[in-house]
Amino acid sequence: MSDFRAIQGVSTTLKALIEDRCQNKIKVTIAPPDVSIDGIDGTRVNLFLYRVTENGSLKNQEIPGVGYPRDYGHPPLSLDLHYLLTVLGINDSDESIAQQVLGDVMRVLHDYSVITDSLLKRQLEDRILDASLQGQFEKIKISQSPMSLEDITKIWTALTKPYRLSVAYNVNVVQIESRMERPIKRLVGEPPLKGPRVHAVPFTSPRIEEIRVIRKDDQDRTERWIPFASIGDTLVLIGYNFLGEKPVRTILGPDGGTVAIKNSTDERIELVVPDIIVDEKNVEHRLQPGPNTVEVVRDIEMDIEMGKPPVDHIGFRSNQAPFMLVPGIDKITPSDINAVPQTLKIEGSRLYNAKKESMALIGSTRIETYSMREENVLLFDLPAGLEKGDNAVRVRVNGAENIDKYIKIP
Repeated sequence: MSDFRAIQGVSTTLKALIEDRCQNKIKVTIAPPDVSIDGIDGTRVNLFLYRVTENGSLKNQEIPGVGYPRDYGHPPLSLDLHYLLTVLGINDSDESIAQQVLGDVMRVLHDYSVITDSLLKRQLEDRILDASLQGQFEKIKISQSPMSLEDITKIWTALTKPYRLSVAYNVNVVQIESRMERPIKRLVGEPPLKGPRVHAVPFTSPRIEEIRVIRKDDQDRTERWIPFASIGDTLVLIGYNFLGEKPVRTILGPDGGTVAIKNSTDERIELVVPDIIVDEKNVEHRLQPGPNTVEVVRDIEMDIEMGKPPVDHIGFRSNQAPFMLVPGIDKITPSDINAVPQTLKIEGSRLYNAKKESMALIGSTRIETYSMREENVLLFDLPAGLEKGDNAVRVRVNGAENIDKYIKIP
């Protein structure tokens, strides 16, 4: 996600792209066309950001994968940037050089109309995309903007300079993250059981009706109805037609890894959410927090008149049932009461991912600064103003209500 430097980052990116990819060595400046640049002689290309508009189609849209489904608040500021590209520093009586330079630059902007993180400079192992734009969900897209003679005349009249060969370009979409704090909605309660339904399923395929979760540290093995699970928790699949002539198997996560079954009947399967799964190509994958799916596959063998086929039938697959993988809090350790400053250490699983937004809450206070921020460990100073004594304070990571922990502040 970009911050307030995004607009300047687009100008820097365009400058780096033109200077690196043009056939001739071309100097690029970022300034109004009527401003002279000290120390630059000869022909140059000038980029002038003459207009900035808000992108209406993305005005109220959150960025996919950023934030949490339960949060609400302030979408990012989505902008379209309008540039005037002008060739300057040439002979007033002969524009042939200016036309050559303009053609070279327009060819580059046409060839690289979408700028991604992977675009590197030719001579240096450095990215063309400015650091302030790297990792942004929306890619930087460049398109030529047709301008009428009246629009061009207005711009150059305002600049009080003789007209120079120019062309207009639009760059979109640049998004700037809001700094407003996001309110966090509270869960009202667990929903009731679903009512009876009528299903017509051919070939008696397995069907997952619902997912329940048993916490790994729950001695009473309480089955929770909201499918929020962390590593080591037990997923309970409720449905029908799970068992067949051959053993049933489950496929977990987006990479299609097979997970061992703990217990199974025709209407119930239990499996433990593993730290690592292995797909059919024997490649290891680690499940990441966020939406994941689980699927039941009942393998069979088919007999035909000429005998068995050379390989087993792929079997009957159930529907894909979604569940949410959330961070798991295993241990919370406050510092000694005499320590200055007092700190809090949280240990668990999937507590932090550098590619995703992560958030820890102590009571209703959001932690902004961390001493240690790793996948399985969070360490930070306790914020001022917490209620101390016998009252327990709620600790949450990434808004995961179902794995709440409580501590007493010394």
